Amino acid sequence: MLNAWRSCPNKMGIGSGISLEKRGGGAMTVVRFILICILGLAVFPGGMPLLWADGDTLRIAGSSTMQPIVVEIAKTFTEKYKTWNTIDPALPSQPIKILTAAGGSSVGINAVMDGTIQIGLVSRPLNENEKRELGEHQAFLIGHDAVIFAAHPKNPLAVIKKGFTIEELRMLFSGEKQSYRDWDPTLPDQEIVLLSRDLDSGIAGVLKEQVLKGKPFAHRFKVYSVWPDLIRELLSSRMAISYVSAGIAKQSDSLYLFAVDGIAATNEAIFQGRYPLVRPLLMLVKGEIDKRVQTFINHVLTEGQKQVAYHHFLPVTAGTEP
Repeated sequence: MLNAWRSCPNKMGIGSGISLEKRGGGAMTVVRFILICILGLAVFPGGMPLLWADGDTLRIAGSSTMQPIVVEIAKTFTEKYKTWNTIDPALPSQPIKILTAAGGSSVGINAVMDGTIQIGLVSRPLNENEKRELGEHQAFLIGHDAVIFAAHPKNPLAVIKKGFTIEELRMLFSGEKQSYRDWDPTLPDQEIVLLSRDLDSGIAGVLKEQVLKGKPFAHRFKVYSVWPDLIRELLSSRMAISYVSAGIAKQSDSLYLFAVDGIAATNEAIFQGRYPLVRPLLMLVKGEIDKRVQTFINHVLTEGQKQVAYHHFLPVTAGTEP
């Protein structure tokens, strides 16, 4: 049985399908509590969750870009095998149960660190501090995504520009150029509306590292906790521009997608390393890997690659078609 979500207590006002993002001071503690609620974890008095507390439940959380892919893969996995011992007689005979939650890459990393979940979903490279705090760990590459820049087709910059250089993107997202007229004297003297995912998300981390390179984000972002809301705003506002996951953006035929340094974010350009802003899609595990965890990851890296391709991400298995 696949349980994508469990409802939290009503007083928390959280139900099926909500995305959990870090918010302000003490946010990680709050997010960890919500993950414990959603994923139904048993917790020792000292605070450390008891993984596999009910015998057979695999708990996965993190990147909201990756979570829909993993939900689909888990669904086909549980429907095909039903019990763990169907895959391997040495595994338990209980029904396979996989619980998933979104929350952002940083949430996934921290939840793996403290043992709240078995697999963290991370859509950016791990930094050195995270690697050190994790200790013994493995990060399995299950696909690639690109950071692309999108707007309404009638956006003023979309009308006159095919793309941006990295330096132009730095000026745009740091707020150095704030109005359309700053880019061209023939354009309207109106503010560019910048849209963003949560600034602690994996994709924002890539933008910080590879585009801004030490410069702070502009202060006038409109922040969205889930992709559908951001894409909806982007399609309805001619004056908005955003950075977007390539896999998410390619699910719409109505967005204008800017090239970067003259290169469009095609699968070919990403695979060949010509597109400059590519990020990994990782499944993160801490310590010795349980055989059930490894079995599911092996499935993701083989049969699951079809779902990776179906969701418009670049699979790690060459020639994989959705």
